Amino acid sequence: MTGHGRASLNKSGLFVVVELSSVNRKQLDVRLSMPRAMAMREAELSSIIKGSLDRGNVTGSVQVQFAESSSVSRIDIDMDLAQSTVTLLRSAAKRLSLEGDVGLETILGLPGIVVERSVMDDVEQVMPLCVKVVKQAVRELVKMRAVEGQALEHDLCGRLDCLETLAGKLSARAPLVKAYHTKALKSRLEEAGALDAEMGDLIGREMVVFAERADVTEELIRLASHFSQTRKMLNGKKPVGRTLDFLCQELFREINTIGSKANDAKMGQWVVEFKAELERFREQVQNVE
Repeated sequence: MTGHGRASLNKSGLFVVVELSSVNRKQLDVRLSMPRAMAMREAELSSIIKGSLDRGNVTGSVQVQFAESSSVSRIDIDMDLAQSTVTLLRSAAKRLSLEGDVGLETILGLPGIVVERSVMDDVEQVMPLCVKVVKQAVRELVKMRAVEGQALEHDLCGRLDCLETLAGKLSARAPLVKAYHTKALKSRLEEAGALDAEMGDLIGREMVVFAERADVTEELIRLASHFSQTRKMLNGKKPVGRTLDFLCQELFREINTIGSKANDAKMGQWVVEFKAELERFREQVQNVE
């Protein structure tokens, strides 16, 4: 399902903006672009999105900006590096028989001792804001997808009505097929002058075999059951896309069997119409959460 969600938050000089977009996909795939310093936490934010969605290709961006008046950096001293440097210099002075000791000014002037760190380097400070904004953006995305879902439900219910109408025609026509074929066969034999008592018995036996082979009662009953389950799914509140996918496969299975059994031109026409409408139904199901 398609949708878009955007949310932002400005707090303590940090401005976080999250935008999410989703398009149709059979499975759920989430990809986020984030500041490099936060890349290792992408899975955490992606899991928030996955907890609210079931299908779709979701792409998003997490942007972190700083207010012009905020302090976006701080000065740190790398104490481990300073300690190891002092130890090394004192050891060198002793081996070289040099006088004097290492002073603070000397240490502070060495590369890497004094480090200017950006607030972005402190991921733990930024992440709580990002989590909050991602949740807001997901809620907006879900709202938009819900609107599309209502439209899809209306369309699918209309197509299901059409399928049930065609199934009703097949059900009404099926019992008449045996009588039609019996009458047609007798008519051709009469025209050929080959209809006698013995032939009449043979026709009767053949029609019994034909009726058994062409009987589609079980398939029609299963179609009705699948229709009932489909309507129940459409009227529910939970994600049903994958279940509807399965039901479409079962509907195709039953209508294919009916088409192969029903040796009747009219029923064959309705089977073709049923398949065409079912394919359109299935294509829409791919958009359902």
